[in-house]
Amino acid sequence: MLLALLAAFALVVVAPLAMLITQALSSGRGYDSVLVSQRQWTLLLRTVGLASAVTLFSSFIGAGAAFLLQRLSAAARYVVAFVLTMPLVVPQHIMAIAWVDVLGRNGYLAQFVHIALPGTAPAPSPFNLFGAIFILSLTAFPIPMIATLAGLHRFDQRLAEAARVGGQHGGIFLRIALPLLLPAIATGALIVFALTASSFAVPSLLQVTTYAVEIHASSSMFDYASATAQSLPLLALSAMVFIAWSVYVKPRHAWLSGSQRSIAIQPSPTVFTIALLFLLATITCIVPVAALFVRSLPLRTYASVWATAHDEIFNGIVVSVVAASVFTPMTFALVCLSRQPVLRRILNTVALAAFILPGSLVALGMIGVWNRSGLFGAVYDSLLVLVLACGTRFFALGDTLFPAAFAGHSARMQEAAAVAGLTWWRSLTMIVLPLTLPLIIVVWVLFFVFSLGEVDAAVLLCPPGQSTFAVRLFSLMHYGPDSFVAALCILTIASVGTVAACGATAAYVISRRVHRRA
Repeated sequence: MLLALLAAFALVVVAPLAMLITQALSSGRGYDSVLVSQRQWTLLLRTVGLASAVTLFSSFIGAGAAFLLQRLSAAARYVVAFVLTMPLVVPQHIMAIAWVDVLGRNGYLAQFVHIALPGTAPAPSPFNLFGAIFILSLTAFPIPMIATLAGLHRFDQRLAEAARVGGQHGGIFLRIALPLLLPAIATGALIVFALTASSFAVPSLLQVTTYAVEIHASSSMFDYASATAQSLPLLALSAMVFIAWSVYVKPRHAWLSGSQRSIAIQPSPTVFTIALLFLLATITCIVPVAALFVRSLPLRTYASVWATAHDEIFNGIVVSVVAASVFTPMTFALVCLSRQPVLRRILNTVALAAFILPGSLVALGMIGVWNRSGLFGAVYDSLLVLVLACGTRFFALGDTLFPAAFAGHSARMQEAAAVAGLTWWRSLTMIVLPLTLPLIIVVWVLFFVFSLGEVDAAVLLCPPGQSTFAVRLFSLMHYGPDSFVAALCILTIASVGTVAACGATAAYVISRRVHRRA
């Protein structure tokens, strides 16, 4: 079974990357221009500057939100955290469209200022680097927020209590809590940096030329050499991020763990805490969604959208459901069976490379693999190629999260199962699977929402006459946030929110039952 899974992984993830490298090397052009021309240095500085600024602001917002959430009760924390996570699961280009409608020269903010303060200079346009930093920061902050919450969950409050007993009442946060939580915050920050550096949709909409935008332009003309040559700086940046995480962050994660269950921070919400969280939820979620809904009115616009784009809506949902349902169990089985450290490291590195690379570059590799006669050609001419594209790009979701869950399982349970004479298969189905089921649901939901919003690769891979509503929306969004585009965005948000809410609720209920039994 392991060999079959490895063969599937090689076909879905390894083959496009290998084809991309082979085609680029065989052409022999484009590499002499990397970091030689002034334009390349400008692109590099702009990309690094954008990624660094977004990382800084999103980490500050996300870490602050995590500390505030920790002061809430468990039920309130769950609800508020779900609301604050929505900018992450909603496709970034949809949030960008919403903010353009709010901050644009003819947007709601400009109209309000014109009415309230006649003669005032118009607000700055969001179509620049600062607009991209603002929008990407508000969509990326849930990543460091989730990472910080994970660190706070493992933080043992007895350390702070010991400091108070020892007379160290001042500086407990700076001397004890913050140093122990920095690895978790840094993990989220490094993920934001890598994803922002390869982000295409938002910089393209806001007319900010970065390496990802240049790579997409080269990929659209099927220029393998230029596209892969321009991806080398992105790969170098990603390698630096991975090295920084391996050297600084990974060894320090063990500081928070112990042999006994830690004592969590006791909830103590204040009016100030609730007000800040409400303000953050309003700015990041309520304002952009409300702007899109108002722009989509009257309600008959939705009937027009359904009559015009129901095929694309159906295709997008089907592709997302099939991709999540196929690749979530596939990654789970592969992680369960491939326990050798060297093999796990290779699989994870390849999967992360496909996740970090711009989607247009991955699409080029898939075109080289699947654009052939016979069975491969039949797949390439159908929506299956989009399912495979989602599997290629997002395989790293399960491949990264499942090993972390297995590492957190109690080894004593599996040892007791072995002593009781349970086979490996029964131990997997009776112990590992129930403990991991909440995470399996989470990975399925993440696979679904990421696939639903996938445009980078889908723009190049959509079969003739077939498309998804994410691609339809991407092709329309450059014309501005009219009522049709806004209604399509609202339908996407409603689909994502419904699936995410159902999945999160199911994972929460199952997790409580599992822990109660354990």
